[in-house]
Amino acid sequence: MRTPINSNHFAGRKIVLAALAFLTAVLVLGVLPASAVGSEPLREQSVTLAKGWNAVFLEVDPVERAPGAVFANVPVDIVARYFTLVTPVQYISDPADEPWKTKGWGVWYAPTREDAFLTSLHAIQGNRCYLIHATAAATWKVTGAVRLQQTSWKTDSFNLFGACIDPAAAPTFGRFFSGAGGRIGSRIYRLVEGKWTKVNQPDATAMRPGEACWVFCSGQTSYQGPLDVTAGGDGGLDFGTTGETLEVAVRNALPATADISVVRVAPSGAGTSLPLNRVRRNLAQLETTYPDLTAPIGFGGVASGGEARVGIQLRRDRMTAAAQSTLLKITSSSGAVAWVPVKASTPGPATAP
Repeated sequence: MRTPINSNHFAGRKIVLAALAFLTAVLVLGVLPASAVGSEPLREQSVTLAKGWNAVFLEVDPVERAPGAVFANVPVDIVARYFTLVTPVQYISDPADEPWKTKGWGVWYAPTREDAFLTSLHAIQGNRCYLIHATAAATWKVTGAVRLQQTSWKTDSFNLFGACIDPAAAPTFGRFFSGAGGRIGSRIYRLVEGKWTKVNQPDATAMRPGEACWVFCSGQTSYQGPLDVTAGGDGGLDFGTTGETLEVAVRNALPATADISVVRVAPSGAGTSLPLNRVRRNLAQLETTYPDLTAPIGFGGVASGGEARVGIQLRRDRMTAAAQSTLLKITSSSGAVAWVPVKASTPGPATAP
C-alpha cells in the first residue's frame, strides 16, 4: 500500500530547506540578510591594536560577519576565538603556543597566508572575545548592531571575559567583581606583550575597554557585573508593530550604593531616531506624565541590590519610517556601562489570503 502524497509535505520541506539555507549563510558565510539588520541600531567601536597579539572583547555585532570583510584594510592576519566546552579550562596557553590548534577553538587566517586553507572561523560575532594578531599597530573601527546579552559563566573554570567599560572612569577588577560573592576574580590573567600575565593586585588594577582577560569562576553564579540590566527579550527593547510601553530595570549589584544614569544615544549611520517618551509616575499626586526622552535620567544613591526602573513610551504617531531604532546607554558610578537597543516597526501592508 502506498501512502498518498500530501502537497503540504513538500511545502514543509521547502520551509525547512529555506531555514537551513538561512542558518548556513549566517554561521558559515557570516552574512545576515539586509532585512535582519536593517532595523537594528548600530554603533561604532574603536579598538587600538598593538603590533603582535591582542586580546579583544568585541561589543558590537558586525553587519557583515565574514572575517575578510570585518578586517578589510586592517593589518590583521590571524583571528582566533574560543568556544566554551563542557570540560572546564584549568590551564591557559600563550598565543605563541597556538592554542587554537586544540579542541574548542576556531581560527581565521588571512587569504595571503599559506595556511589560509586551515581556516575554521567563518563569522565574527559581537559580545565575544578574540585573540587578534596584527602585523602592525593600528586602530580597528567596526560598526555593528548592539545587543544586550547575559554573561554565562563556566563553573570552576577559566572564562575568556570582557565587559563594556566607561573609558573615563574605568573600574578596577576588584571593584567590578566585588558583587560576585568571591566566586569570580580570584585569578585573572591579561595579555601583556603576547603573554598571559597574572593580575596580582586586582583592587589596584584598572580594567580596559575592549579588553578580554581570562577570569576564573569558582562555583555557580549568574553575576553580570555592577549593572544587572533587564530589558525585555531578544537582546533589548522591541516594540514590534503594536507595542506602546516597555520598561528597563537596572539593578545595582555592587555591595555599596551607586549612582545610575540612563541617556539616549542616536545610533550610527543614516536614518531617523525612534521617537520616545519617558513614563514618569508621581505616586504622591496620582499623576502620570510623558515628557520627551531627551535629557539624561539620573538615579542617585541606589542601594546595594536596589533597582532603578525606567518606563518608555513609543510615539507611533511620530514615526517617519517603517523601521526605526535608537540606543540607551546606562552607566554606573562603578564605571560599568550597558547598551540597550530599542526598536519598533510599523505594520506592513495587508496581504491577500
